[in-house]
Amino acid sequence: KINEYKLNVIETRMAELNERRELLNARLYDEDIFRDGRKVRDMSAELDVIEQELLRLTGEWEAVIEAAGP
Repeated sequence: KINEYKLNVIETRMAELNERRELLNARLYDEDIFRDGRKVRDMSAELDVIEQELLRLTGEWEAVIEAAGP
């Protein structure tokens, strides 16, 4: 049986991270930010952290699904 609670927690966090990623990607095209190298580096670093967290959560999500069996 699928652990619905754990899946919900993982999916909620993934949705939050995806929303933040979309916001950061959109802001990177803002002219004021694009011209500020420090801001671009900071935002790019945050995007890297988000990507790593999403990969980790995807693995957790898959493990929960697999643990439930066929």
